[in-house]
Amino acid sequence: MRELAPDVVLGVAVLVVGLVEVSRTDRLLPGLDVASIGIVVGFAAASAMARKAPGLALVVVWAACATQVITATPLLLVELSVAVVAFGCARWGSRLVLVVSGLSIPVAAALGALLAAQGSYYFFRNLLGLRRLLDVAYQFGDALVAGAVLLGGLALAVPWLAGLALRATVRAQVSREGQLAAEEQAGEAQEVARLRDEQARLANDVHDVVGHSLAVILAQAESAQFLDDPERLK
Repeated sequence: MRELAPDVVLGVAVLVVGLVEVSRTDRLLPGLDVASIGIVVGFAAASAMARKAPGLALVVVWAACATQVITATPLLLVELSVAVVAFGCARWGSRLVLVVSGLSIPVAAALGALLAAQGSYYFFRNLLGLRRLLDVAYQFGDALVAGAVLLGGLALAVPWLAGLALRATVRAQVSREGQLAAEEQAGEAQEVARLRDEQARLANDVHDVVGHSLAVILAQAESAQFLDDPERLK
């Protein structure tokens, strides 16, 4: 249970932040609470599963994104937690999860740009208080969408690449440790072989010495039958 504590804390933190954001969003754009809460719960669950079940976390993220598109829910800042899932997929995911998550990055960025173009501009304008600045930016619609794609891609690509780099580093370290262990085992095997050779050589030497001594004893014993003098017999 202690091992899962960081994951649970992360999921709860994302959930709390998301619910606070939804409460503010509902005041600005009424009627979004149900869909938004479901999306927030999805991202919170995905964040909690990113380390232990990255594949399932990726599925949950895409389900939340699909819900967002179907319900036309505006973008939520809490969705930046998807960076945790991107990192988890690259760091702990299987090869299939790694590839699918990598291919998902440009698709997710394009989806974010689509949501931005469909009305989330107004949400961010009211939520962040950047009315004048975003009013100017909205006049350059294509540039705004392109910027959204770029920023969304970077927000996912950077943690994904970080997870991939850490994955490669850990694997290289494990490979190095395995190589050192194999070299140590090879050295031990060579030492055992050397000791066995010494034992065999020692056994041959003892055999030669004992065999020579037994031959002398046998010759002396056989010659005793030809001796009549008790002193010489002793």
